Amino acid sequence: ILMEDIFDQACCTELGTQKRRIDGVPQNSFERLGYKALLFLKFSFQGKLFPLTTELKEERAASLRSQLFGFLMRNKYSSSLERSRLNRGGLRKTSLPYMRILLMVDARAFLGVLGSALDAPGAVFAETRTDFESFGEWDVEVGAEIADVRKQPMKDELVGVHCPDRQDLIGKLASIIVPDDCDTTQTCFSQTSMD
Repeated sequence: ILMEDIFDQACCTELGTQKRRIDGVPQNSFERLGYKALLFLKFSFQGKLFPLTTELKEERAASLRSQLFGFLMRNKYSSSLERSRLNRGGLRKTSLPYMRILLMVDARAFLGVLGSALDAPGAVFAETRTDFESFGEWDVEVGAEIADVRKQPMKDELVGVHCPDRQDLIGKLASIIVPDDCDTTQTCFSQTSMD
C-alpha cells in the first residue's frame, strides 16, 4: 500500500522541479512517503522490525531480505490493489519501477540502504562465477557463467534462502542510471532528473 501511495504521489508531484531543503525535511507527500519506505527497507534489511527496532529471528530476517530484493528487482509493476489496476500509467509503466521510484525519492539514501543490505551479516547471495585462466600477465575469462550460492557459515535451514546475484543488482541499477539508448557522454535519465 505504501508503494502504491508513492506511485500515486509521483504522478501528482512535479518531480525534479523543487530543490531539496538543506535541512532534509521532505517538502511533499511523495518525499514523506518515499523516506518512510526507505526507512522500512533499511530496518528490514538490517533484520529489525519497523518502527520498533527489535531484532527479527535469523530465519525471518533471511527470508525477508530475499523477498525484499525480489520485490525491488521486479522488471514490471504489479499490484493486487483495485485502484492500482485502474492507474497503470506514469512510472508504473517503466522497467524496474520500484527501484526507479526509490532512486527518485533520494538516490543517495536508496543506495545507502542497498549498501547496508549487501553488507548485512549472515546474508547469502547468489553469485555469478566465471572461470579465469592466466595468459601471460592477463587473466582471460573461459567457460560459461554459473550461478552459485556462496555458502557462509550459518544454520543449515537458511542455506536455501539467498538474495539475488550482486552483479545482477548492479546491472539493473546501471540500466536505470544509464539506459542502453542513452549516449554515455551525456547524463541521461529516462523519466526525470534526480538530485
